[in-house]
Amino acid sequence: MITNILSQLKRDEGLSLKPYRDSRGIITVGYGHNLEVNRESAREITEERANQFLQSDLEEVTRRIHMKIDWADRLDTVRFGVLQNLGFNVGVGALLGFKKTLGYIENGDYNSAADEMLDSDWAKQVGDRAVRLAEQMRSGQWV
Repeated sequence: MITNILSQLKRDEGLSLKPYRDSRGIITVGYGHNLEVNRESAREITEERANQFLQSDLEEVTRRIHMKIDWADRLDTVRFGVLQNLGFNVGVGALLGFKKTLGYIENGDYNSAADEMLDSDWAKQVGDRAVRLAEQMRSGQWV
């Protein structure tokens, strides 16, 4: 039963949790959320909306880390932040591939964990971000 604009749009747009091309060929997700920006269909978002996306994405990464890494809740906030940052950057699935790094973190060997982080393909790809996060892992201080 349609009782407001939200229920109307949900009915009319339909829900897709995975991106798809709509009838105009535009990559879309959710209830018709346009993921493309081009001259014909440019849709800007506000900084507030960008912050909402960020908060939501971070909450999801955090939830997945807690689901997949049972010892993560024993970390201090700063070192947990490294896991969040990595998970946000590469995805939690890829984060789980940092097996040596995670093993060192679990055992409290933060220097070796930082060394492993820096000795990864990821570090070569992200440069300074890896250096900052490795230092944060070593020091337990926000960098």
